[in-house]
Amino acid sequence: AQVGAEEDGVMQAQVGAEGDVLDEAGVLDELDWPALLEQVQERSTAAAGANDAADAWVALVAALEAVPRRLRASPGDGVDALRAGLLPTLAATLEGPARMSPEAARAVCRGIQLAFVPPERLEVRKEVDAAVRSGALAPLVGAMEAHAGIAAVQFPCMAALVNLLTLAPTAEALDSAFSVRAVEGVVNAMAKSAGDEAVLEAGCVALLYLAEPRAGGLTPEVYARKRAFVKGGGVEALCTALRDRGTVAEVAAAAFAALAKACEAGGAQNAPAPDASADEVDSVAQAVIDAGGLKAMLEAMRAHADSVGVLEYGLRALAQVGHSSERTGTHGARAVVAAGAVNTIAAVMSTFHADTDVQASGMRSLIALSHSGDADVLRALASSAAPAAAAALRAHGGHHVVWEPTLRFIVEVVKEEGDSERISRSAALSAAGVPGALVSRLVLSLPKGGEASRPALCAALDLFFRFDVTVSSAKGKKSTLVVPEHVESAYKDAVDAGAVELFATLEAGLPDEFACKKGRKAKDCREDTARPCVKVLADFRRVHNRVVD
Repeated sequence: AQVGAEEDGVMQAQVGAEGDVLDEAGVLDELDWPALLEQVQERSTAAAGANDAADAWVALVAALEAVPRRLRASPGDGVDALRAGLLPTLAATLEGPARMSPEAARAVCRGIQLAFVPPERLEVRKEVDAAVRSGALAPLVGAMEAHAGIAAVQFPCMAALVNLLTLAPTAEALDSAFSVRAVEGVVNAMAKSAGDEAVLEAGCVALLYLAEPRAGGLTPEVYARKRAFVKGGGVEALCTALRDRGTVAEVAAAAFAALAKACEAGGAQNAPAPDASADEVDSVAQAVIDAGGLKAMLEAMRAHADSVGVLEYGLRALAQVGHSSERTGTHGARAVVAAGAVNTIAAVMSTFHADTDVQASGMRSLIALSHSGDADVLRALASSAAPAAAAALRAHGGHHVVWEPTLRFIVEVVKEEGDSERISRSAALSAAGVPGALVSRLVLSLPKGGEASRPALCAALDLFFRFDVTVSSAKGKKSTLVVPEHVESAYKDAVDAGAVELFATLEAGLPDEFACKKGRKAKDCREDTARPCVKVLADFRRVHNRVVD
């Protein structure tokens, strides 16, 4: 659709003014698909073997141009064309000398591009899969290489490449499509596009599919392909597209999606080959950081501050770059936080506070960072993201996709018992209203059907009431339990949200679960699922009694 009908006028002018050839268009348009594709094959052979190839080339281009012209006039013909062998026939044309003709290359790519308009060609996925497995992508990449810098060729070839990658139904087909040459071909086309937005967008989508072959999971072979993706310039091209055209929504969204896919699975650090040393193992996430990708990502997100679609892709990309694991370490999370991403994530969640999907994506991004366990990262999350977590819990407490990741985030930030900074992080979350938000969410669990969420909610709330501080009397004979300031702050926030009434209702409504006789520990209560709520009730009462006294 972006190419437009005017390009066909250009194409006809390029074919030439030979009236007999142009008049032939009507004849070609009357042929059925098997007959037209047979004409393409015959003329391709003739053009390749002709001593004086001028007339033969004109005839070939006329036959090739008939394909996209027919498909544009009758989009429904795409299925018949594909079943008649359009893909192998056109791909074979590009394998020969026809590849060197920009007119022929463009016509071939346009034919493949338009065969999938509209794109819901599920009934021909078998044909697409077979074509991709047999190497149909290589001729398209070759045409892109041969005509680098010619946008009239690059875009339709890139669009055709994307169609094949998108509709290839099996992981094995995508795996067979991957090659360093394919990555480099797309990267070079993007680099020489002179900023053409359509080429850049199509290039980003193509890299999305080349970034993560799906067969067999994250095997050493897949990690090797990820390494090849980086070395082929895939990450650098995506970051450059964001830097140069990140203000274009379509380019930004496609680049974000591709970066997220490339960094998928624990930051996507490549597994070492059997004979590779640790120094030879590179991380895709690290490549994004080295390429200045984080700055470009955040600038693009700010440029689209009112676009939910673009921002959601941006949140996913940040989550993948910042994800920490035993394989990737915590460098990605630290780099994301240092770039100011936490404030950006919180701002997006605040702007779209009513959007459930944005809240869920935002919380997943924050969780990815919190997994690092890094003190600096956790400190930044507690100070800058706590209000967003509390707001998400209050506004979307009834949506599992929001409250579940929010609970995980809270636990990750506050749980470390041996962390000397835990108190300050707990205080920051209390000041942001997180305990009260948890109480509000527990209230929602009271009606029948809400039992499943209670244990996790109670366990998260109990983190704010754990303490063990005593002060001895002057003679050292008597100790008094002292409630720390951060615990008292959490208590007051919870009380303001209705904690006293909540626990009274829970205890009255669940007598069997809360029937822990004097001297029995919470772990001895009858119901395993009730233990977290019994525990938080006991800890809350301990604080309550001291504060009231």
